[in-house]
Amino acid sequence: MRIASGARHTSGLTSRLILAYVEREAGRSGVVAVLRGSGLEGYEQELRNPSYWFDFATKIELFRSASVVLGQPDVAWRIGQTAADNPALSGFKLALRGVGSPRLVYGVLSGTAGRMTRAHQLELLDLGDAYARFRYVDTAGVGYDRFDCDYTAGMLSCVPTMFAQPHGHVSHSTCRVTGASECIHEVQWERHPAGGRWLAAGLAGAFAAGVGAAAPRTRALIGGPLALAMVGGRRALLRQRQRQRSLEAEIYDQKAAAEDLSASLHDLVSVPRTDEVLRKIMSRAQAPLLGREIAVLAFQGDHVSAHGSQGVPVASLEALKRWAEARPELLDQPITLSELSGVPELADMAAHADAPLGALATAPLVFRGQRLGMLIALAPGSDTFLPKETSLLALYAAEAALALANANLVERLEGLVRVDSLTGLLNHREFQEEVARELERTGRQQLPLSVAMLDLDGFKQVNDNYGHAEGDRVLRLVGETIRRTLEPGDSAARIGGDEFGLILPGRRAAEADALGAEIDRQVQALDLQLGASWGVAEWPTAGPSQSLLLFSADRALYDRKLSRRNGATRASTERERRPASADYTLTAADHRRGLTAALARAVDAKDSYTRSHCDTVSELCVLVSEELGLEPRRVLKLRLSGLLHDVGKIGIADTILQKPARLTDAEFEVMKNHATLGHSILFGAELYEEAHWVLHHHERLNGTGYPDGLVGEAIPLESRIILVADAFEAMTSDRPYRRGRDERAALDELQGCSGTQFDPNCVAALSRALRRDARWLSESSSRGGVKSVA
Repeated sequence: MRIASGARHTSGLTSRLILAYVEREAGRSGVVAVLRGSGLEGYEQELRNPSYWFDFATKIELFRSASVVLGQPDVAWRIGQTAADNPALSGFKLALRGVGSPRLVYGVLSGTAGRMTRAHQLELLDLGDAYARFRYVDTAGVGYDRFDCDYTAGMLSCVPTMFAQPHGHVSHSTCRVTGASECIHEVQWERHPAGGRWLAAGLAGAFAAGVGAAAPRTRALIGGPLALAMVGGRRALLRQRQRQRSLEAEIYDQKAAAEDLSASLHDLVSVPRTDEVLRKIMSRAQAPLLGREIAVLAFQGDHVSAHGSQGVPVASLEALKRWAEARPELLDQPITLSELSGVPELADMAAHADAPLGALATAPLVFRGQRLGMLIALAPGSDTFLPKETSLLALYAAEAALALANANLVERLEGLVRVDSLTGLLNHREFQEEVARELERTGRQQLPLSVAMLDLDGFKQVNDNYGHAEGDRVLRLVGETIRRTLEPGDSAARIGGDEFGLILPGRRAAEADALGAEIDRQVQALDLQLGASWGVAEWPTAGPSQSLLLFSADRALYDRKLSRRNGATRASTERERRPASADYTLTAADHRRGLTAALARAVDAKDSYTRSHCDTVSELCVLVSEELGLEPRRVLKLRLSGLLHDVGKIGIADTILQKPARLTDAEFEVMKNHATLGHSILFGAELYEEAHWVLHHHERLNGTGYPDGLVGEAIPLESRIILVADAFEAMTSDRPYRRGRDERAALDELQGCSGTQFDPNCVAALSRALRRDARWLSESSSRGGVKSVA
């Protein structure tokens, strides 16, 4: 059997009561048997959800299967009769008990039956002190069934038990199932006189009967009244005990409701995301407000967003938004509307073909005087909202407002961390994380992805000529221009002073290049004497890893800047008749610096530890090379080589590179590839000497290093310097799986391996440099792994 799609005849609360009763009677195996017998094995989760609605035929089939499995022909009656004992009804039971008495509850049942069924209506025909008469009417054309009639009778009988009284007696002799013209349920329950009146009458009789020693005839005359008095007193005591049990039950339910509210508040404030808080608000509110749909209107400035539970159609949410925007003065106070058809903005909700909602109750979401929104309970038809329910709605709205305010605050703080405060675009950190997310998504879905890097041409002159305030204004204008140019789904970030990054899901490189040209055109149109250079890279063509992708885009950017500057230099040379070579040397140096910055950024993006490690290795390389008397040009190149010696690690998987333990032999073989990959990257960046040194910085004097197993002097001196600096820094730094050694122990280790692994001259030069350079010692000591060598 399949549950009819779109049918909303029966509340999931009924199926939950059925399964709970079966589980109590026959255990888990009984539930499985009932679901199998009704063909609903795959629907248990939905059938246990009080907010789920399904068709009338499914309800009857569940009753039928339960009857067979349990061997109880009257199973529907039993389930209805014990419904008040089910915890799932605790919120509704608390609201009904708040009405005051069985008679008053029976008086409001017609307006609350819509919580359980929307296929039939319960019409009150007559109501006395201990008597009620109802007509059960099919309003959906689904017909009548014996199981449904028995279930209705059982539910009607359990009302007095909510007040610690015996079940009511229900007569259903007039039934459509047996051929009658209508279904009539008649209920009778015990009428309880005031306990105090009975007790007073009993005590008075007892007092009169016990005055003095009466004659036999007198005793006979007063014997009857005395017996009646005793009976009255006994009944009064029973009524008092019953009243006490009723109060105890009410206190228990109040305590349970308070605990639910407390647990709800704890659950809500533990979620820092606004969308998740809104979802939890709706889910939590449906428990005490049984059979209601829940909507939340959230206010953000002048904007109103509407969110609804499963049974609220999108069209109804739009109607609620229009109502809130048209009548803002009504949103500061609780409202109850029993006929939405009479409210112009809400009339469409009541007329909805699949899910008509005819009544609502609201409670404002206010925290410390700030209007955050509105919590709305919605009911089909003109379903009655009980006073206790509106009180619960207000209580829940108060805690929901606190949770919503907390989530809004967290998101604002996160926004400050994610967003560049000047332009409103993403910042550098969020740019890196967004690229990682998009790579994961596009890789999973096999979609194209391009990134673009943009750099403003001539921005330095703006700051120099007009000051930084004007520079900030220009950056804001450019940021707004970029935002306006992008399409939905694209992202933009300010990743440096005048540098911007674009993430373009679904775009090929050619499309990204055209977008860069359009942004350049629009920036020039701002008449700020600025332009924009750009470079693009497409995944996976430009490299499988995030860092290689960004490096490729950076390199393309600086290639374009170099090309533009060369063109400008040639034009300037022709006009001013200056030698072109000097200007070209300047632009080539700029190109080199740009590539160096791009490579350093790639290392930084891959692993923050790698970047700080490389900074330190670079400084150590300078100390050793100066100690050995290398010429300044080689020292500068060696500084750069030390900074970029691990750039090849951008091609190593994060699972290996960031493993918080020692690598296995197989993982170490993969790690070795970083030397050759680093060589390829630096060579492609036209850093030829640096590439050669980085390639061999893991060679050992005895020939046991990699990648080529070079021996002794065949290893470039610069590579030997990098190896010593790299090993020293690694030994003195903390790692996830060990503490760093002190400086003396690290130097001893280097000395012990001199002549086999390390160049003795390089080790000695490092030791001398560290003793002499007090400034570096102080900075290194602050890193936590380096101690004095004196």
